[in-house]
Formats: sequence, C-alpha cells, structure tokens
Amino acid sequence: MFGGAFNPIHNGHIEMANRISEHLQLDLLLLVPTGTSPHKTTVLAPNEDRLCMCRMASKYIRNCVASDIEFRRFGKSYTADTLLELKKQYKDDKLYLICGADMFLTLDEWYRPDIIFANAVICGIKRDNTSDRLMQDKKQQLKGMGAEVCILDISVPPYSSTAVRDAIRKNEDTGDALKSEIKDYIKEKGLYL
Repeated sequence: MFGGAFNPIHNGHIEMANRISEHLQLDLLLLVPTGTSPHKTTVLAPNEDRLCMCRMASKYIRNCVASDIEFRRFGKSYTADTLLELKKQYKDDKLYLICGADMFLTLDEWYRPDIIFANAVICGIKRDNTSDRLMQDKKQQLKGMGAEVCILDISVPPYSSTAVRDAIRKNEDTGDALKSEIKDYIKEKGLYL
C-alpha cells in the first residue's frame, strides 16, 4: 500500500513506486489516495479527480492498481482501518505499508499503531536529506513496538505536489513533473487554480 494525498500524483511518486515494486518484488502495488486525512490541512482536489489521476499514473507503474478504499469510508481516513480492510481482501498475502521518511519518523504517533504493526511490514523510504542514524533509530524503536520494518534508500527526482500546484496556480510550466495526460486532465478540469 502506497498511500498519500497525491494532490496531484507526479513523476516522483511514479518513479518511487516503480523502484519500490521492483526492490520488494511486489505482486501488486496499491496506490491509495487519502480520503479525509487526520494529518494534512491542505485543500485537496476532489476525490474522484485524484483517483482518476492515480489510475492514469498506475499505467506507468509495475503491477499497480489505484484503489478508492479510503473514499468508501466516512470520517477521517486512518491507516489502521485501511489495513484491516485490506487484510480481509488479501488475507493470505503479506502487506507492506510504504512510508516516506516524514511519515515513517512519526508512525508510532499515528492512530492505533499496534494495528498497523500487526497487519503490515513497515517500509520506510529514506530521503536524501534524512540521516541514516535517524532512520535506523526509528527502525529499532518500531521493532521494539512489535513492527517488522525495512528501510529502502531510494533516490527519486525531487518533485513536489506543492510546487506543481503553485506553478499551475501561477500559470507557469510544471516542466517534466507530470505525465502529459495528467497535465491535460488538470487543465481540462481546472484543478488547482
């Protein structure tokens, strides 16, 4: 499970997902756009638009499907609840929760970390600006809480959804941050203006 606001999904997300899928030899990678996030306060594009863009992006990712699992629940979207639902659907499979460094370093503070740790291998993705020591210390802490943890050092292009939205708002070029069909979709729908 690779979750996030994906507001919008950009080539950095796509590259990261491909590298993770290849490294872990995943049979299936679920792109899960966040429903109502308990963490972020950013105004999100409508759920159906973010899901549509994730579906477009999934064509460029090995063994990938975009999932609306968090849109089908009311209230805040908690990873623990999503993993419990996924465990019912994929009861015989090993689940991996893919987290960027910022999320990985706060995972023990999330809602019901015990459920998260019981239902998925935690996969922390180290960013260039995050120290190895910090990641390793958090790995040991999470293991002490019962989590199975792996850390992947995956270098990806430094695209940012915030920068993409800002460029669109200012009517500037987003460069090569977006697949052309996603760029066209954003323009057609008038998103982020």
